Order: sequence, then C-alpha cells, then structure tokens
Amino acid sequence: MHQRIMSGLPKADRLALVCVAACCAVAFGCAALLQMSWDPPLWRMLLAPAGLLLVAFAYRRLKPDETRLSQIPLYIALWLAASVAGVQLTFITNTLNFPLQSETFFAMDRALGFDWAEWAKFNFANPWLAQFSSLAYKSHVFQPVAAVLIVAFFGPRDRNANLVITKLIALALMLAISAVLPALEPGYYYGYNTPAAEAMIALREGQRMDLQYIGIVCFPSFHTVMAVIYVTVYRGMPIPLAISLVINLCMLFSIPFAGDHYLVDVIAGFALALFAQWLATKITRRMRRSEHEVA
Repeated sequence: MHQRIMSGLPKADRLALVCVAACCAVAFGCAALLQMSWDPPLWRMLLAPAGLLLVAFAYRRLKPDETRLSQIPLYIALWLAASVAGVQLTFITNTLNFPLQSETFFAMDRALGFDWAEWAKFNFANPWLAQFSSLAYKSHVFQPVAAVLIVAFFGPRDRNANLVITKLIALALMLAISAVLPALEPGYYYGYNTPAAEAMIALREGQRMDLQYIGIVCFPSFHTVMAVIYVTVYRGMPIPLAISLVINLCMLFSIPFAGDHYLVDVIAGFALALFAQWLATKITRRMRRSEHEVA
C-alpha cells in the first residue's frame, strides 16, 4: 500500500517527502549519537505530524484522484516535522563551538548605521511599538498553515512542494553558515533576558539534556527567510500576495527587536531566502517538465 501511494504522488511531492524524511533521520540520528534529550520529548513533538501523515495517506488511498485536499495534511505534517528536525540540527551544528562572531556583527551593524541598543530603548519607550513587533514576529506560527491551505486550493499543484523544498534548502545553508559563524543575541550583551543566548552558552559548555525547542541562530535570520518565502509562495495569486506582503513587511520590521537580531542577520537571511527560492523553483520546474514529457 505504501508503495502504491508513493508511486501515485507527483514527483515534487515525493521529493519533498523524501527530503523531510532525510532531514529528520539526520537530526534524530545525530542527536541520539550525541546523547541529546529534549523537553518536550521527541515522541511528543512528532505526534501531530505523524497523525497528519496517516490522514494524508489514508485519504489518498480512498481518493487517489483527488489532488487538492490531500495536500493539506501532507504539507502541514512535513512543515511541522521539518521544523522539529531543524531546531535539533541548529543545536547539533552549534556543538562544534566555532568562535563567537558577535563583535563582528556589532561592527557590521555600526558600519550600516544601526545601533541595536538604541533601537531597543526606542521600542521600550513606545510600548505600542514593542507590542506590535511582538505580534508581527509571532505571525510565523499561523502563516505556514495559511499558506498550505491557500496554495492547496488556489495555487499550482507543485507550489506546496516548492515551499517545503525552499525551506529545506535555506535550512541546510543556514546550518552551515551559523555553525561556522555563531553569535549570541545582541540583547545578551546589554543585560536583557535572552533565553536563546543562555541556551547557546549552556550548549557550548556541554549541556546535552533537557534542551528546549527554541531558535538559537542569529546569523542568518531564519525568521527573515520565512518572511520572504511566505510572500513568494503566493506569486501569481494577487490578493493573497498583497496581504502576505503587508504581514511580512511587518515581520521583517520586527526581527531586530522582537527577534533580538543584528541587522546584518536580516540582510543575510533575505539573500539566503532568495537563493533558496530560486534553486527550489528550478528543481520543481524541471520535475514538472519531466512529468509532462512522460505523460
């Protein structure tokens, strides 16, 4: 049954599924070798994606010709699983303990005319702005679900696959860069509460137990990557594109303060997202052409 379902999937869906499975295998396998444990435990984090995958495969079994609704549980499951694996991989790669580059990023920000401490003070002096930044920053929670739903009903058939493949390419590049150029959040150096910086310090000091599912990467900013791909996923769909553009411009604005990032993190994340989107689009277009040639 499993082989029949897989063979019935378009090539782009199969690639997305295989790539997420490979990402999870690497993350969970390396974490086990390093004797890392997580809070919440891994099995609990995988309950939702596993259940959604079962729903997706059961639905395809019952209605093999349906090509829209079946995408929803499949791609929400893939997004969730990739996110769990991605967080674990950021911890794993940062066990390499390359020298911190925080001073370098502070210097680069100063060269750009950006002072993180002054920007933080301005936000704290204007509580409405700090609240706005917090809400905009947290929009990444609902945006992937909205994207999967909208694209499933109104987008090209391979667009959800393109979204997930873009995320995985960007994740792989971010892991390589952040492993070699790690940094602590700027807020840490000014005495602010910084759970991510504290988690990275503990990791670098040898902590491997009860690790939290939080983002610890500064450079490049993966929130910026998401802000870009949440917009580009709607290309060719004017109304969702316009709405997403507004939401994600707000999220980009929020990243230095609400996300506790250097400005150069945002610039690097933007470039990374554009490259990942370009490469993923080349891959999915080639797959679409090959399917049409076979047909």
